[in-house]
Formats: sequence, structure tokens, C-alpha cells
Amino acid sequence: MVGWSMVLFGRIGCARDCTARVCKVRQELSGNFGLGMVRRCVAGLERRCVESQSDDWNCEVRQERKNIMKQEYKFITPGLWGDLTADKAMAELERIREKHGGLKPEYVVEESKDEKAVLHKCFQWDDTIAAQMWRKEQARQLIKNITVTIVNENVSATIRAIVNVATSNGDKRSYIPLTQAILDETAYDDLLAQAKADMEAFIAKYSQLNELNSVKKSMMAVLSGIDEEEGEAKREEIARRRKRVINNNQ
Repeated sequence: MVGWSMVLFGRIGCARDCTARVCKVRQELSGNFGLGMVRRCVAGLERRCVESQSDDWNCEVRQERKNIMKQEYKFITPGLWGDLTADKAMAELERIREKHGGLKPEYVVEESKDEKAVLHKCFQWDDTIAAQMWRKEQARQLIKNITVTIVNENVSATIRAIVNVATSNGDKRSYIPLTQAILDETAYDDLLAQAKADMEAFIAKYSQLNELNSVKKSMMAVLSGIDEEEGEAKREEIARRRKRVINNNQ
């Protein structure tokens, strides 16, 4: 890959027609490089467009970026709103954004009041029920807004004081102080699982931002280490169970 950018931009520098440039980039990169590299190349073309103040060039490159970046929408938790698909929801949100010149929650609510609106079913329209739901959400915000600073060997860290975890006392989930969560085996395992999920979500969300590669690699190394430790712990537990079975059968 060394020198690919020099060859690429050398050819672009010799080209005159904007459309021909973009097509040439796509032909050269398609099938040979990953999506991230294609994105960087087209981004570079767009920067040149802005510098040259060419509106035609800018539009052409932006359209090319849309063609290269294939998108598939899915709900994180499917089925919450019946047969509403993520594609339909995204299309409606984009319509609202274009209509209002931006996307804000109040715009979405206003555009969804009509019973025939695409996103109408996503909201609770009974004001009595909605008010109670909102007060619960305010309580969650209050709980989540308290932090604690822990000092250990001259190193301090400020973190959330209360976490929502499963505990060993049989409760499904509840909010408990972090200092108690790390002393409860079930809560600690649940907290660790949440941390793993957060890191995996971060890696997936910012997969196309190459500037964060070092951070993502560090997270992947941590995840790999946790998996190895969990695997070893499980193997040890299985060995202990087998030993107990053997001893009981003797």
C-alpha cells in the first residue's frame, strides 16, 4: 500500500473533469481497498473541492460518498413499535430534518401528533401516563447524575456513584452504590459485562474513524484479556465440578 496515495493523487492532479476524477478513484479503489480507505480518499477529494470552491465538484464527490457508503438501518431493540422498521423511521426522521433544517426531539414530537404519522405509535399520547413516565425518567436522571471521586495511591477517578445491576439477593435489577456493587459477586460480573458491551459498542460505532485506531486496539486487547480470564475461570470451575462428582461417586 506504500505509495498508493501518491499515485492516486498524482493521477487526480492530471485530470480535469470532476466526474472523471471521482470515477477513476472509485475504479482504482473498488475491490482493492477497504471501506475506510475509500472514505479517506473521497474525503481528500472533497477537501480539494472546498479549497477550489467548485460547487459542481463538491456535489459530485458528496454523491460518490453516498454511493460508496452503503447503509443498512436496524433498531437496537427490534419490535418495540410493532411493524415499524428502522428504514421507515430513518426516512421519516430525515424528512423532518430537511423540513425544519435540523433534527430536534420537539420537531419529531410535533410531526408525529397525527395518528397517521409514521412515528405516531412511538409515543405515549395519554398525558396522565406520559407524565408519570416522565417523572420516572427524571428520577433516573437524578440517580445517574451523582458522581463519586475515588482516590487510590495518589490516583483519582471520578465515576458514577450509583449503577444499575443484577445482584445476588435475587432482585432482577436495581440501582446500588458502586462501592457495594464491586463487593457483590453477581453485581460485579454484571458490571463487567456492561463494560464489555460498552467497549464493543464504542468499537462498532467508531469503526470508520481511523484516528481512534489506537484506542480501539487497546479496547480489543482488554476484551481479549477478559475473555481469556473468563475462559480460564470457567475451565477451573468445570474441573472443580468434575472432581466433586468423582469424589461423590467413590
